[in-house]
Amino acid sequence: MNFLPQNMSILIADDLKTNRMLAKKTLSSEGYKIIEATNGIEAVEKARKYQPDLILIDGMMPKMTGFEAISLIKEFDELKEIPILMFTSLDNKKDKIKAFEAGANDYILKPFMIEELIRKINHHLEVKQLKKEFQTYKSYLQIIFDGYREIKFGKVDFPLFIKAKSRKKIENITLS
Repeated sequence: MNFLPQNMSILIADDLKTNRMLAKKTLSSEGYKIIEATNGIEAVEKARKYQPDLILIDGMMPKMTGFEAISLIKEFDELKEIPILMFTSLDNKKDKIKAFEAGANDYILKPFMIEELIRKINHHLEVKQLKKEFQTYKSYLQIIFDGYREIKFGKVDFPLFIKAKSRKKIENITLS
């Protein structure tokens, strides 16, 4: 697996500048590119515009809460696979459940421990990358299976089938 923070962006959405700056400083030092939003509406707009690799979002913000923003972000097909971490001082069971029901992938309490934040972000980005690689291999295997069926029933020559059907997909596969 080729996991490089320098190739990844994180959207930090929080209405408090000090929280954004602390998270930004922490994550920038790890090599992540940072995008900032100051409220839920701006978070949704920037998520759509930049399609970050991960979103770190506060629960309580003006104009639109983080809970509402997460629900809205998850409605867009192109954003569904982006991991979203609720990043909040709301420390009760009801809010945690509400965050996961909205579509959050994880929940981090403020004030946060730097090591916990980095480890959780790295974990979710690694999982996202592994899912993407799995889909690539699954697609490749489907092509092979389809070619096998074609050969089994005598409809096509397998090497020609693979060459014609999968050239682009094979070229896009990178082995670790």
